[in-house]
Amino acid sequence: MTPGGILRGKILLGHRGTCIMAPENTIPAFDFALRHGAHALETDVRLSRDGHLIVTHDDTLDRTTNGRGLIIEHTLAALQTLDAGFHHTIDDRQPFRGQGICLITLGQMLERYPQIPINIDIKDDLPEAAEAIFAVLQEHEALDRIVLASFHDRMLSVVRRKNIGALTSAGVSDMKAMMLCHLMRRHKHFAPEPDFYQIPPWHKGIPLASAGFIRSIHRCGRRVHYWTINNPAQAARLLRRGADGIVSDRADLIAPLFHEHRAQ
Repeated sequence: MTPGGILRGKILLGHRGTCIMAPENTIPAFDFALRHGAHALETDVRLSRDGHLIVTHDDTLDRTTNGRGLIIEHTLAALQTLDAGFHHTIDDRQPFRGQGICLITLGQMLERYPQIPINIDIKDDLPEAAEAIFAVLQEHEALDRIVLASFHDRMLSVVRRKNIGALTSAGVSDMKAMMLCHLMRRHKHFAPEPDFYQIPPWHKGIPLASAGFIRSIHRCGRRVHYWTINNPAQAARLLRRGADGIVSDRADLIAPLFHEHRAQ
C-alpha cells in the first residue's frame, strides 16, 4: 500500500503488530503483521525521560520487558538495554527471551517501514508528547501516512489545532457526538472532526457494530475500524456490514478475508 493508502478501501491493521505471535510493539511483531498481509500498523507511543517517543503501550516496563518502573522515568539509552521479548510466551515457551529484541523509538519505526501507513495512539496526556510527535513526523516526512489517535480529548484537540495535516481518530467526546447523531438522525447537520472512528464492537453493553451505526458513520463521510478482532468469523461479519477496517493480532488469520471480500 502506498503512502496515504490508509484512506482508501478495506484495510487490515496489525494491532501493535501482534500481541500474540511475537512481543507486541517490537520489530518481530510488526514484521509478522506485514509478512502475513496487514496493510498498516497500529501502535502506541510514550515519552521517555529525555523526550524520546518510545513505541510501547503500558506506562510501565514490568509487563513487556525485564525492566521495572515508569517509562517516563527512564532515558532512551537505559530503555534500549532492556529485553522487550523477555516475558512473551507461546505454548508455555518464551522463544523471544534473550534474542536482542529491544524497545524502539517512533523515529526508528518510521525509518524501518517507510511506505507503511501507521496508526499511532498517543498515550501520554502531555503537551510535550504532542510536540514530540509533530517534530518526528515532520522530520521523517510521514504526515501523509499517519493517523493520530488518543483516549485523551485534550491531546486530540492539541493535534487538531496544530493543523499540521495529520489525520485523526475519534476520541471519547467524538464518539458521544456520533452516537447522538446516529440516534437523532442528524447526519445532514453533523460534520465530525475525526477522520476515522476506531472502536470496539461493544462498549459498556452498547453495540457499536450494527449495520445501521456503520451507515451513520459513512453518511457523515467518515470511516470505521474495529478492534481488536482476532476471530475470522467476527471479522467477516463486520466486513459484510460495511466496516472499513479491522485491527487484529492475527493478520495470518484475518488477511485472507480481505482477498475474499475484494473478489466478491
